[in-house]
Amino acid sequence: MIAKKFFIFIVCLSSVFQIFLSSQEDAGIDALAADLQSSSQEKILQAANTLGEMGEKAKHALPALREALKKAKDKKTRAALGAALALIDTEPLETKPIEEKNKVVEIARLIQNDRDQLAAIKVLAEMADLYGSQVSEFHTIVEPVAKILADTNKSNEIRHEAARCLGILPMHASQNAIDAMKIYVAEQEKKWKAELASHSDVPEDVQKRIDTLQSKPTQDATALTEQMKKLSQLYREYAWLQSEGLQKIKAYETLVAKNHEQGKAFLEKAKSLIAEKRFFEAKMTACRAIGFEGYGGPVADYPRLLKKDSAEWWKTVHLINSEPDLLPIWKNCRHNAAVTSVAFSPDGKILASGSLDKTIRLCDISFKKDTLLQGHTAAVTSIAFSPDGTTLASGSLDKTIRLWNVNSGQSIKIFACNPVEDIEREHALVSVLKLGNPVILHVAFSPDGKLLASLSKESKIRLIEMASGKIIKIFYGCSHSVVFSPDGKLLASGGMNGIIKIMEVYSEKEVATFPGFGNIRFSPDGKLVAFQTLSNAIRLYDINSKEVITDLAGHSDFLSNIAFSLDGKWIISGSLDKKVKIWDVNSHKLLATHENYFAPVHSVAFSSDAIFFALADKNGNVEMWKFLPDRTESTIPVRGQSFALSRNGKTLASNSWKDILLYDIESRNYFLKLEGYIKCDVQGLAFSPDGKILASGGSKAIQIWDVNLGKRLYELEGHSGNVFALAYNNNGDILASGGDDNSVRLWDSQSYKHLKTLEGHSDYISSVAFSSDGKILASGSKDSSIRLWEIDSGKTCAILQQHRGYVNSVAFKNNSDLLASGSSDEGILIWDINSKNTFAKLPAHSKYVNSVAFNIDGNLLASAGFDGIIQIWDVKSLQNVISFQSNTKWGTQWVSFTPNGKLLVSGDLDKGIHFWELRLGFSYVEYMDFLNKKE
Repeated sequence: MIAKKFFIFIVCLSSVFQIFLSSQEDAGIDALAADLQSSSQEKILQAANTLGEMGEKAKHALPALREALKKAKDKKTRAALGAALALIDTEPLETKPIEEKNKVVEIARLIQNDRDQLAAIKVLAEMADLYGSQVSEFHTIVEPVAKILADTNKSNEIRHEAARCLGILPMHASQNAIDAMKIYVAEQEKKWKAELASHSDVPEDVQKRIDTLQSKPTQDATALTEQMKKLSQLYREYAWLQSEGLQKIKAYETLVAKNHEQGKAFLEKAKSLIAEKRFFEAKMTACRAIGFEGYGGPVADYPRLLKKDSAEWWKTVHLINSEPDLLPIWKNCRHNAAVTSVAFSPDGKILASGSLDKTIRLCDISFKKDTLLQGHTAAVTSIAFSPDGTTLASGSLDKTIRLWNVNSGQSIKIFACNPVEDIEREHALVSVLKLGNPVILHVAFSPDGKLLASLSKESKIRLIEMASGKIIKIFYGCSHSVVFSPDGKLLASGGMNGIIKIMEVYSEKEVATFPGFGNIRFSPDGKLVAFQTLSNAIRLYDINSKEVITDLAGHSDFLSNIAFSLDGKWIISGSLDKKVKIWDVNSHKLLATHENYFAPVHSVAFSSDAIFFALADKNGNVEMWKFLPDRTESTIPVRGQSFALSRNGKTLASNSWKDILLYDIESRNYFLKLEGYIKCDVQGLAFSPDGKILASGGSKAIQIWDVNLGKRLYELEGHSGNVFALAYNNNGDILASGGDDNSVRLWDSQSYKHLKTLEGHSDYISSVAFSSDGKILASGSKDSSIRLWEIDSGKTCAILQQHRGYVNSVAFKNNSDLLASGSSDEGILIWDINSKNTFAKLPAHSKYVNSVAFNIDGNLLASAGFDGIIQIWDVKSLQNVISFQSNTKWGTQWVSFTPNGKLLVSGDLDKGIHFWELRLGFSYVEYMDFLNKKE
């Protein structure tokens, strides 16, 4: 009951408070209404403006406003009073007395006076916006407002309001109003384009409105009302762009400039990392500057910083694409304690790791299985594969050596001291050896797999015969590592006492003794040994001459492991300074450095093909990396402007002025020159589908060559100018040609008779391409259009016109209705030839796009431009997946995929033919720990 009474009390109190506020507001309106009767013009204007802002709340002041409007003689005062009336009294004018409609006419008179035009037009525009379609009197203001709009001497603000007013009254549009609006919109368009030209960075939402505005149809409607509506819409768009749009652009430019400076700092950091040969970190840092765009991104967490297509942008792209690669394949914490040793199987398919956690892991590098080997009762110190890869040996602090079956993961043999300690349920596998009480530090197989060497803590080397399981020799070495020479005749041992020993296996004779530390390794040819010096450098020592070749300096802490690649070209080193370094054995140069930010490196190893290397660290991590020392596989230094790749991928043709050179793709060697009969520079080349015939263009004629014989077979005459473009259909029975006589000709490739002439282009033909089924031919021209021709009828079935420059190249996607085109407008368009519309637009280059090409699967599109950049696009996602930079002065002319998809071939005017290895599928974004760590 008490609660109910309290609630009633609160409701009553609220009602009283509302009445109080209302009475206060009414008192304020009454005071303003009284001010309208004042003799002070300033008071009247202030009261009118305040009441207008209150809107319908000030309705009971309407009589006072109307009375004041009747008495007012000053035009400015009348305009203010009229505006207040329009804002307060929003009822349809038809419900009001006729004299109320007259205020439209009264205010309209004010626009005749230059001094009151702006205020009057603003009031009329507001009134028109409220009920312009309901009052016929508004038609009286259209002509005078149109006259004001047409007067270019009027201020921008007055003309802006005049255009706004006319746009609100399309139902009263006149021809004069339309003409004035057209001129004004054209002025705004010109003004906006001039303004836009001074701004290089536009936010996405503004760019969308610009694109929408540019795509609007320009044809006029027939009715004046419809014309005014379209012009009004254009006016409003330009007005928004020049006000809010321009503010957004300026704010965005400020942000872009700030980000650009930050991006430049990342670029400079990347350059310094390149100088240190820390390529992975350098490229990750460079990718940070461009938001990983094109390299697995863009990534929301790492937005682009550098301005797209700026000088710094292209320097960054060039840095990423031109320097060697260190690519992470995987990284995982494979063990629960530090990893002491890693080793690849001889076939490179298995990576083994031993750890202080007493376990061994066998990881199939194709990720098919990960096998855990358990049995040791103390830390695993060393592992080694047998030469045939079927057996793995492991040494441990538990004083045993175990042999494991690599395929099954089972323990197959145990070498232990006497008596056997702590080995349960495996007695049948144990070989009891007179090892004393050794802690095993290192194990190694002989090259023939017949012997196993073990090194114990007391520096004893024991040779175990694998067939019998017996120790055949025991002699002293050093206390850290033991390794056989490649011929199996020598044993080398390194220790922490500063001595390196090399001994003959069977005679135990010391071949050499010299100062050194830690791990020792033979080169694959057996001529060199590598070991650590006191200063943490890698010393290369010639066994025969007994001379030091060089010291590879760079590490700042103890070298935990070193290894040669199987071909002997490289040496890899891991160190407690957390770095891995790769060196060129012949030149003694540092090739690459990778910093393992999280822990000291305990072990490194090369795979048999030296493409992969593994590292293991103190935290139990095992990583595998791919090392690619060169971005370009090879280059053929030939100057040419026309190129063609046979469809079987075996032969490449390039012109050398008036000659044609043929190259074998596999060997990259030139094997034949086609010469004679060519009257001018070769302008176009095309192989027949079987690669046996080559067509070449030139002055008014096409030469047909037998590739195997190197002889000219035919000369096809018919064009009245140079022939620039050639293409065979997939069946090889039709050859298409195009030239500067603006025509396309079709030829029978068996009889080489002329079949049809396709005419319609207004400028020369730069490129031709057949669809997969051979029913459609596409031709690109300098007239900025692409024509699609029906082969059977020879008629044009479509004209594609969205490029703003010359169409330099066209290419069909295999077994698809998609067509790609590249243009001098710097862009690539992908067309759906069924709908005749663009499927996608790719802003690919900073200069002319010279060539486009799909790979055989059609999932990738390559483009080449005058900027020397080769881009590769994923057709489905439309993302740039990789880029290459050719250091050409004259631009890249041509690009093509090899049939197997492993190489991209490009041709330059000055630098020749490049073969780029495609390494797709790896994303830098997938491995960003170091960025997270550092930021």
